[in-house]
Parts: sequence; C-alpha cells; structure tokens
Amino acid sequence: MPAPAYQLIVSPFLGEYLVLRPGDDNGVQIPLARYLELSRGASTGAEDEHLVSRHADYAPGSPDLSLIARALVELQDAPCPNIELKRAEDRWSGYAGPAGAGPFVGDTLLHTDLAPDNVLVNDRAHLVDWAWPTRGAAWIDPAVLILRLMDAGHTAEAADAWSRERFRSWATAPHAAVTAFGEANARTWDEIARNDPQNWKRRMALHAHAWLTYWRAPSK
Repeated sequence: MPAPAYQLIVSPFLGEYLVLRPGDDNGVQIPLARYLELSRGASTGAEDEHLVSRHADYAPGSPDLSLIARALVELQDAPCPNIELKRAEDRWSGYAGPAGAGPFVGDTLLHTDLAPDNVLVNDRAHLVDWAWPTRGAAWIDPAVLILRLMDAGHTAEAADAWSRERFRSWATAPHAAVTAFGEANARTWDEIARNDPQNWKRRMALHAHAWLTYWRAPSK
C-alpha cells in the first residue's frame, strides 16, 4: 500500500508545523522531523485543527501580499530544525558560475518553491508543498519569491523594492552573492523549460533573465 502524501504548513510562531492530508481541510500540528516520518506513512495520533483556505494572490495591490511577507519572515526567524536537508550550495552548484556556490551557504530553513499554489491563505498565509526544503542563506527565499511576483505582474524593480521593505535578509544581501544566485537560478529555469517547455516554465525562465538584467544594471 503506497504511503499517503502530506503537505507541510510552517507555523513557526507555534514552534510546530501543520500537516494537511490531500483533499482534507483538517490538519495536525507536529514537529518537522515527524513530518518526514509522515511522508513515509507514519501516524501522529494528534488532534485535528480545522483549516479552510484558498491559494494566494500575488498580483500588485493584493491584500495577500502582507500575509505572505509575514509568513516568510516567521519562517526566516525560526531556527532551522536539526534534520537532514539539502544544502543550497550543493543544490545549485551545478548551475553556479565562476563565483561558485559558496555565497549560498547559510543555516536558514528555505522553502524555495514559493509559487502561489504553494501558499494557502485564510487569516494568515501558510507555506505548503515542501518538495524542496533546503538549508542555506536566508535571502534565497526572497530571491525566488521575486520571480513569482514578476510572474503575477510586478516589475523587477517593484518586486525588489517590496522585498527590501519586508525582509531584512534581502535588504542586507551582498550584491555579488545575489548576482551569483541569479545566474545559477536562470540556468536552472533554462534547463527546466528546455526539458518540459510548458508556458509557465518558459515564463519563469524569461523572468529569471529579466531579473538578472535588472540586478546587473549599473544603477544597482
């Protein structure tokens, strides 16, 4: 019998994590390490907590944006759990340029796939679908979020300014490190779009290059 799939919702203010069963609005709060056990089919025996939500709207002016920012700040402020996670410097090493992947090193728990479908919203935003949990530099999540904001209609400049106002990690990120990641991420999206040229993947590749052009501009 195949193990059931679960979605993880980060709730750092609780010190625990809310797990959803597919097709079910009920969730249970458990530590992240137990989530990994759940993904292999274990049971928690915990009490259910009801969650009714919808996918986030990233469009300019959306009221969801402030909730998304709060959720990501909470995640960045939470200690990274002491579990085995992919490291950012390893994950993007094959796409890094001459600067290498050293600038991506850090000890923050990163989601790295902040598509609107992976953020559920009710009175707060919940980060779900943790297919690519990664340990790395805190500014990497704002960097990947910016491309999603651009896909929702924000300009690169507006997405950058919005992120600087809300994420300390992004406001203080070293310019050269962000450039190195932007190059690696653009190569990543190029490969994804080549291997499976769905419209949204090709758009993301275009956004990645547009972002890099903006970031490399002399005014930056």
